[in-house]
Amino acid sequence: MQASTYVINATQEFIDILKAEKAVRKKQTFAAVLGIRVAIRTKAAASLAQYLDESGFPVIGNLRNAQLYAHTADQGISIFDMPL
Repeated sequence: MQASTYVINATQEFIDILKAEKAVRKKQTFAAVLGIRVAIRTKAAASLAQYLDESGFPVIGNLRNAQLYAHTADQGISIFDMPL
């Protein structure tokens, strides 16, 4: 998720639904959060970090804001599909 008040507020309903899922509640599946387009030294990043700490889900990392997202979207792939 992005370090934006709008995204944080919009994500809350999804987080609540995810927490209510039986497999998540009983820890039969793994759910984690990934920050995207995060400029670590900003107030928005600090707000996102606080929100994620309170979400109850582990944070697996943050990806910085880069043109890579736009380039991969143009190609119809994700950043995880990029060749090494």
